[in-house]
Amino acid sequence: MGLLKGNHKASITVFLSLTLLLLLSLIMTVIEGARLTAARVIAERSFLTSLDSVLAEFYGPLMDEYHILGLDASYGKSEIDTSSINEKIKNYMSYTINPELDFKKKPNFKLYGITLKTAEVKNVAKLTDYRGSLFIHEVTEYMKYKTAENAAETFLKQTSWFEQPQKISILYEEKVKLDEELVSIDEGILALMKYLDGISTGKKGLLRNKGGILKTEKFFAKKILFDIPTMENTGINNKQIFLALQNNYVNPSPIFESILSNFEKLQLVLRNIEEARAEENNIQEQIEQARLNLSGLESNMSSLDKDDIEKKESLSAQINEIKARISDLEDKIREIEINISEYTDEKNKCINTIAGNGSETKSLIAGCFYATEQAIYELEQIIKSVKEAKPKIISYEENLKNYKNEIDKEVYDSLEKELNDIKTYLPENRQGYDFDRMKAILISNCEILKECETFLNEGSNALSAMNFDLAKAKYKEAYIKILGYKTDGLNLDYSTLFIQGEDNPDFLKAISDLFEQGITGLVVDKDFISSKKLGSGNMPSDLIYFSEDKQEFSFKEFFRKIKIGNKNTGLDQLFGSFDYLSLTDFKKNSLDLVAKRILLLEYIKEHFYKFTLNEDEKNEKKPSALDYEREYLIYGKNADKDNLDAIIMRLILIRTVLNFISILADKGKVSEAKVIAASLVGFTGLPVLVAITQSVLIILLAFAESLVDICALLLGYKVPFIKKKIDLNYSDLILLTKEKIKKKAQVYKNVKGISYSEYISFFLCITDQTKLSYRMMDLIQENINMRYGVNFIFHNCIFGLEAEALYDIKPLFTVFGFVKEHLGSDFERNYAVSSGYSY
Repeated sequence: MGLLKGNHKASITVFLSLTLLLLLSLIMTVIEGARLTAARVIAERSFLTSLDSVLAEFYGPLMDEYHILGLDASYGKSEIDTSSINEKIKNYMSYTINPELDFKKKPNFKLYGITLKTAEVKNVAKLTDYRGSLFIHEVTEYMKYKTAENAAETFLKQTSWFEQPQKISILYEEKVKLDEELVSIDEGILALMKYLDGISTGKKGLLRNKGGILKTEKFFAKKILFDIPTMENTGINNKQIFLALQNNYVNPSPIFESILSNFEKLQLVLRNIEEARAEENNIQEQIEQARLNLSGLESNMSSLDKDDIEKKESLSAQINEIKARISDLEDKIREIEINISEYTDEKNKCINTIAGNGSETKSLIAGCFYATEQAIYELEQIIKSVKEAKPKIISYEENLKNYKNEIDKEVYDSLEKELNDIKTYLPENRQGYDFDRMKAILISNCEILKECETFLNEGSNALSAMNFDLAKAKYKEAYIKILGYKTDGLNLDYSTLFIQGEDNPDFLKAISDLFEQGITGLVVDKDFISSKKLGSGNMPSDLIYFSEDKQEFSFKEFFRKIKIGNKNTGLDQLFGSFDYLSLTDFKKNSLDLVAKRILLLEYIKEHFYKFTLNEDEKNEKKPSALDYEREYLIYGKNADKDNLDAIIMRLILIRTVLNFISILADKGKVSEAKVIAASLVGFTGLPVLVAITQSVLIILLAFAESLVDICALLLGYKVPFIKKKIDLNYSDLILLTKEKIKKKAQVYKNVKGISYSEYISFFLCITDQTKLSYRMMDLIQENINMRYGVNFIFHNCIFGLEAEALYDIKPLFTVFGFVKEHLGSDFERNYAVSSGYSY
């Protein structure tokens, strides 16, 4: 034995021991790895279970009332209490890892050895985060499980409601702007009335004197008329205008004929004077000869003796005879001088008459020349405006044709008729004015007047120089030249001109006064309007900045600024404000987004109230911070009344435009509006202004009809979307009262159409989703606090969270005693687990 031991030295025993140790280490390592993996899985699962358990404590009233899952993480405090959440996560994990934690017995063998160190929330996602998208997600997820069979069909129907009205609004907005631009052309034509036809005009149309008689101009281009004035040859197609101008025309022919006849008379008078002067000279010579003879006889007489009586008697008889002859001749001279004086007077009279007629003619020509020049200037401005308007007219015509198959035939026919009136302003339109030809005629007349004035000046100078033959020739040339003066082709249309008589009803003032009384009070009794208001501060909607809403059309501003007779009516803004009602862009979204909006609308209908006068509906309502919740979702005003007012004004805008479309299809009401418009502004002489005023009157009637519609809607009745007939007449505008509106509204008691609720649903469709989500959260918060007497703050309500837990796992199968003793450690391994969790 001893020998054996000495030879082998126990090497096999050591080898086998080492082999066994290595084998056991390998086995223990594999077992420890499996244990660690299992422990980590258990830790991760317990972590997720704890998160699930925390979120399972969702706020009950929020779920019960509004079917929204959310954890009120404030736990009675004013802000989110993350420390409480951390503690809950840790507790839930601890119980999962060690189910016997609170049992008072000796602990069993712990295979996994997991020790939880910390649990901490790293981040939370509130229901108010991400611009309300988390809240919307919960709403749509809930509504997926609700039956809404007709929701999609109703939604698609609503999206098509405003397609035709919007197209017509676009067209009419363009037409209103075009009309307002064409007014400048009519204003030019109004000025032409002054310079062509002599009607005194101002910015507001025809002018009158104190007696109410139309004022006229002293000079105008068509004042020269070579005929007896008639409505035909003056081109005046309005009897009242013609009568005012009838005595203002001047025919130059009698004036020139008077001048020429006076020249003939002057020539005769000049010959008579010349002959009289010659006769006077001859007689004067005879007198001189007789006086010489007399002097000789008297000399002979003085040389005779006193006694030579016979010769003296003879000479005395001769002397007396000569004296008598001289006396006779002197009498003849006096007669001739009288005649010459008369002839001279007649000559001067002729000259003065010629000069006076010439001066009158020059004054006429100068006045007509100035008026013609002004008319040419106005025509140039008109032609410029026509050129600028032409592409816009063509564009409007093309747009109208493009919409022909998309709007009702009656409406299209009405718009086409108005277009034809507008197209008369195009230069190539034979039914309108030929402004270029008118300008050419006036330019030609200007040249004639210039040359005529030159001849008259030359004639006047020659007359002053007593060069009567030259003067006559120049006046004759002036006459021949003026005969070329033409006024054909310068006619203006006065058919639409209306001479005001008695005062017309002030439709605009009647409606404006009605508006000032308060629109809401006209369509619903104020006693039935809720006075509820939301409290201020700490609301979900306070947490986010909303972009400014597009400014909606204000009828208050419209009625404050509009005046009958002004070209700028604001109608373009009215029709332009209609574009926000379109769902065309919304329908271009993906089907998923459209489906979400449909589900959101159904959720709102199920959980939020609207205005109603129905007592049964009122009694079914739960206590709420606001009675008109859907209205709040649309406008977000704190008071029920303010939201209802805003909804009513939007409904009035919509119903006004829709009723306007209905009236356009009614030829009778359109024609009646034109007649009334002509009586109101026809005196301006601006046909386009008549058309603009016609549109204003139609809008006023549509507005009044919309008050009846809104009253009916608020009573719970339905109103046809686009009516076939408008019940009100223009005469009703003056006498419209609250009582009459209510009486008219009863007509719709059993009529099929669109209800108030459907309009509200449509408004919700076009309201920004972010605004809807936060305003819904506002109402939910306030309603829960009211119904449960709590201080619930939606901002503290979380949708999900992200957390992290730290734990260690003690080694079990890989720790050898000698190593533990040597290092004094259990070789604990630290691990972390993190995850996000949400509803």
